[in-house]
Amino acid sequence: MDDSTSSDERSAARPDPGRDGAIDALVYEWDLATGQVLRSRGLAAVIGIDSAAAPADPAWWFDRIHPDDLARLSAARQAALAGQATDYRVEYRVRHADGRWINLLDVALIVRDDSGRAVREIGVTADVSVLDRTRGALRHAMAETRRRSDEADAQAAALHTSGERLRLATRAAQLCLWDYSVLDDELDWTEECKALFGLAPDVHVTQAGFLAAVHPADRERVDRAIHLAFHEYAAFAVEFRIVRPDREVRWVAGVGDCLYDPLGRAERFLGVMIDVSDRKRAEAALRESEERFRQLAESIDDVFWIYDACAGRQTYVSPGYARLFNQDPQELYGDPDAWLRNVHPGDRARVERAYADLPQREFDYEYRIDTPGGVRWARDRGVVIRDTAGQPVRMVGLSEDITERKRAEDVLREADRRKNEFLALLAHELRGPLAPLGNAVELLRLAAESRPDLRRIQGMLARQVDHLSRLVDDLVDLARIFHGALAVRAEPLDMATVVERALELARPTIDSRRLALAVEVAPAPMPVHGDLVRLTQALANVLHNAAKYTPAGGRVTVAAAPQDRKALVTVSDTGIGIPAAKLEQIFEPFVQASATPEAAGGLGLGLTLVRRLVQLHGGTVTATRAGAGAGSRFVIELPLAAPTPAAASYR
Repeated sequence: MDDSTSSDERSAARPDPGRDGAIDALVYEWDLATGQVLRSRGLAAVIGIDSAAAPADPAWWFDRIHPDDLARLSAARQAALAGQATDYRVEYRVRHADGRWINLLDVALIVRDDSGRAVREIGVTADVSVLDRTRGALRHAMAETRRRSDEADAQAAALHTSGERLRLATRAAQLCLWDYSVLDDELDWTEECKALFGLAPDVHVTQAGFLAAVHPADRERVDRAIHLAFHEYAAFAVEFRIVRPDREVRWVAGVGDCLYDPLGRAERFLGVMIDVSDRKRAEAALRESEERFRQLAESIDDVFWIYDACAGRQTYVSPGYARLFNQDPQELYGDPDAWLRNVHPGDRARVERAYADLPQREFDYEYRIDTPGGVRWARDRGVVIRDTAGQPVRMVGLSEDITERKRAEDVLREADRRKNEFLALLAHELRGPLAPLGNAVELLRLAAESRPDLRRIQGMLARQVDHLSRLVDDLVDLARIFHGALAVRAEPLDMATVVERALELARPTIDSRRLALAVEVAPAPMPVHGDLVRLTQALANVLHNAAKYTPAGGRVTVAAAPQDRKALVTVSDTGIGIPAAKLEQIFEPFVQASATPEAAGGLGLGLTLVRRLVQLHGGTVTATRAGAGAGSRFVIELPLAAPTPAAASYR
């Protein structure tokens, strides 16, 4: 196109609000030299904004485009402007005047001057999701073409320019035009129409050939629609499949109308076809996805739900809602708070407070529900779905019936309570006979001074009574911890003192098993705030455990040092190690690492007591294994306190 066209001619070629205001599509012309954009009244039909109120600045349009689509549109346009293509065709989303996003198809042709420089863009933008708008637009376009044809003598120049613009627009939009002379049985297709059907540009087409190309399953329906247009003045608007010569099947949307003679007989049949295969595939994929989702949601007992944060209403609730809440899901669609009526009165206020800021954040709550069959427990979990601006648009959640789990938890709590009471009672009953047993051992020791033959028996009894005393002490302390009655008398002290006192308690056991002992205590202060007796008891239990599971000739190593504002005490050995299957449960009550004869004895409470005592001091204890027969490693970590003169004196 020559850019030397007069201003009057260019004016005639521009979108005229007075002429195409009824078209449900936007026709625009962008003058690249001035940066001005002329838009038809179709702007109102597409995005709900009057063209007179729209600025001529192209930036106004780009600001309305969805951020995720802007780069794709810009890339296609720049490629065409750079000479890589003469036109471009892009689908993208635009914000409608009512705030929703709509899908648009934008097809544009780049017009260049004699030097090849791009001077204008002429394009058509339409809402591809609304076929009836497309049909109305095409009817208007055909009517406008007929009207302008009747005025050809008076407006020849203007009609020539308008015809050229229409040709460019239909070519850019890949619209396929047909004109069928009913009386002469002559069918005229544009090149785009022939290309859609897989035919060469010079192929002669007929009405019978068109029907033969229609998919057999759709042929009768299309033929019936044509018959109604010819004889009953019905508009032709059909979507159907075609079979191309290469056997490829495509979906086509056809829109047409008839021109009638004074007697009401059809003379000409005019219309447009467009390839909608991509949309049909997308719709099929969406239907399949929705069907899979429906089958999944309806096959589970839990309640799957979706909440529209913008509209403040429930958009989906699975059938499990009726089973769990004893309500018709339709009630929830009408009243999003209907489910709260069945929440147990004892939980309702708490649940209402928790859901007050819905849907600003994720949640996970448990509450009771009153049903005719009794009280049931539910666990409600939900996540927030946000848009690109970070604003919540919907919530997706799952309500699960956890009644059986709650019942099992109650049973376990009751069993645990009875176990704790039994341990406390057992410790109390065992402690009574220990005092006379201890006295008897002491009397036997005095007698053994004059009876050498009694010394071995007295030593054995003394060791067994001492062992029994430690077991009873562990039971008493554990029972106190379970009941929250164990007193911890915290005071400033140094971990080096704890290590020293614990070694004093454990050394006889280590020596009796003929084990080597290595002690590595850092010279730096390790001030902590704790109970010297209880911390010594915890570390001594770890040392006794190491000696118990290390065979004669083995080695026990104790190391203490400050690290990252913590006091770390490590006890490692070269014993049999902790089986991998028991590593996670080693600190649980009555769990022992090995049942070998060498390690027999004890109730499996020592390490449980260690963890509880360390936790009471705000610390942690962990266990690791080097492998079978390669020993174990226990690490006690306690938070360091600010050094004080009192703490320093313990060193």
